[in-house]
Amino acid sequence: MPNQYTHEELKLLYETSVKDLEFFKKQQWLVTYYGILVYGALVTLAKITTLEKWVFCVVAGVTALLCSVLLSALEQSIGVRRDRLDAVREQFGSEFNHAWKAGKKDSECHAVLVFMLFALLTGAALSIFGILNLERPS
Repeated sequence: MPNQYTHEELKLLYETSVKDLEFFKKQQWLVTYYGILVYGALVTLAKITTLEKWVFCVVAGVTALLCSVLLSALEQSIGVRRDRLDAVREQFGSEFNHAWKAGKKDSECHAVLVFMLFALLTGAALSIFGILNLERPS
């Protein structure tokens, strides 16, 4: 068992890592929300402006790419924090570890990330399809 000073440091690292996880997950959702918002804006702008449709299609594709890169980078940061939490938990006492393992937990699943990426890529495809099939007023 670590001494009191080490225990306080580990507790601080644990709390910081938990807050980081919460922050990164919120950022992932914001990236997804804003990406979808951009798609809506592109479809609207394509309808009311005289710019070529391909410009809006390219911006939709770039938006999907950038959002995907951001989501992946955030997921990597989440993985680092989860590993850090596991390492800190190993340093805690047996009572803590016994209580921690009381509930059965499924292995880490990236279903939420897959859902976010699917939503962004589907949104990009639908936006491009919508832009290409817009009827502009004469």
